[in-house]
Amino acid sequence: MSLKRNKESISSENEVKIKRIAPEISLNSQLTDENLKSKLFESWTSGKDLVIAPDIEFRNEPFRHCVIRNFCHDNEFLEGLKEELYDVEYSEKSNDLYQFHQSIDLGGSDSPHVVSLHNFFHECLIGWLRSVTGISLNHKIDVTSSRYDYTDVLLCHDDQCEGRRIAFILYLVNSWEKEDGGTLDLFDVDDCGQPDKVVRSLVPQWNSIVFFEVSHLSFHQVSEVLTRDKTRLSVSGWFHGPPLRPPTPYISMPFPRKLPFDGECEELAAWVNPSYLERATQVAIQAKFESDSEILLQDFLRPEKYVELAEALALEDLPWCRRGPPNRRNYEICVEGLPTIVQRCQKLLNSPEFFEFMAAVTELDLHPNRSEEASSSSGDKKKKTKGPACTAEVQRWQHGSYTLVFDKDPTFEHPGLDTVLYFNSHLWTEGGGGQISYIARDADEELLTVFPVDNALALTYRDKETLRFVKYLNCETEGAYHSIFCTYYE
Repeated sequence: MSLKRNKESISSENEVKIKRIAPEISLNSQLTDENLKSKLFESWTSGKDLVIAPDIEFRNEPFRHCVIRNFCHDNEFLEGLKEELYDVEYSEKSNDLYQFHQSIDLGGSDSPHVVSLHNFFHECLIGWLRSVTGISLNHKIDVTSSRYDYTDVLLCHDDQCEGRRIAFILYLVNSWEKEDGGTLDLFDVDDCGQPDKVVRSLVPQWNSIVFFEVSHLSFHQVSEVLTRDKTRLSVSGWFHGPPLRPPTPYISMPFPRKLPFDGECEELAAWVNPSYLERATQVAIQAKFESDSEILLQDFLRPEKYVELAEALALEDLPWCRRGPPNRRNYEICVEGLPTIVQRCQKLLNSPEFFEFMAAVTELDLHPNRSEEASSSSGDKKKKTKGPACTAEVQRWQHGSYTLVFDKDPTFEHPGLDTVLYFNSHLWTEGGGGQISYIARDADEELLTVFPVDNALALTYRDKETLRFVKYLNCETEGAYHSIFCTYYE
């Protein structure tokens, strides 16, 4: 008991010491005005915009958010805070959604300015937010520091998780311009409640704080940092309260599957490198595929076919259209108006002969089966379709393209054989993103990475416990490259 009392006494003395040396932080005196707080409350609850130049701006669109400039009364305090934040421990955060450095929870820090800021959030700011939003915030606050350097990014998301009600970002950057990237981008939503396009971009500004209501509409992102010379430093987190009632989940429609093409089609030998049509080569491929569940077939197409396809896909007048929504994916596909050579290639990849080839090199049950006649209850004859199928996309990838992993993605409900054939990827830059990453479901473990390689057919078998995403293509990417992506199902 004596030892325990001693430890408690020492701990208490340390806390007193920290509080004694912790500098004071205070709000901009304008924010404590009761009349102003009443106006903010009225705006927040009525959904009407309010602008009090030059420091306060509340907007209702695309979702409730407030920008407060000159947030802190004491600039010297912020300078001390910034200096301490560069000394806290950061870990690199990198997955499909983001790339940046994040600190440990600042509630565990003993740095004087950080302690003072954390106490201020609990003792003052939470009450101020309750009064201007009317939300019954509880005492839980998540507070961390984030560092975004060159090419770092946080892609489109809504922040909804575990009772988060108010998100905030306090910026500690100097002389930041829109051209530096790193803006806080706010999205509107489409008729399905999914993010559509960026309608407002907020440039980080020293001693400014942004807070917004977390809801099914609060889609936002931190755009890619484009400057090599500056670091986007901020303190951010969430105030918690009663959880909102979740909206009806949006169900994404799967890409349509096609049965093997039953019309006239060119022979495989006219397209594919002859060595891959030899039985001995196919047996060797199958042995490696059985062992690794993946293989890369270099120089897959005949050179003249590859060149013709690559040139056709690079034509400037193709009708590319963006595939979203941005909280799930952002790249371009071409469905109509494809050059004849590309249409012929699509038919080949969906032909019975190509299905047979895929079956030979993988030993998956991809052998095309014919339709069978079956009797209905009325005695009428109708055709019953059996056999494998595939999905296919003609894709364009460039700066800003990506795909994300998301819940209930119909793409991954069934096992499949992913195949991707790249064109013009000599424009791809190592370190620029764009690689396909396969990960285990409910884990960050990376199982396999497929990098863009011209005229190489990548085969990857994906079971129900495996997901994939395409890493965000950053500003190191030069130009655009293309792919024909197919998934074959037994």
